Amino acid sequence: MNRQRLAAHSRSQLHERFRKLGPARLYAPPIRGWIRAIRTALGMSTAQLAERLKIKVTTTPYPFSQADQALTDLAAERVHGAAVLQM
Repeated sequence: MNRQRLAAHSRSQLHERFRKLGPARLYAPPIRGWIRAIRTALGMSTAQLAERLKIKVTTTPYPFSQADQALTDLAAERVHGAAVLQM
């Protein structure tokens, strides 16, 4: 089976499984969100999931002594990606 047919077949099977569950509005979202719930169920770290999904993770390093500045920058949305404290 070629890649396109395999992908279409996989989508069809997934669609059928979800159809049996009924409308999504019947389910309460996990407290910490769907992504975290799925990632945890798969036993993956955030970095592993990002790599698997081919998502580029960006970080902004801060010396530990500038932790307050990191929090200020996060609150002001001046950080793209994750703020990482360096020990």
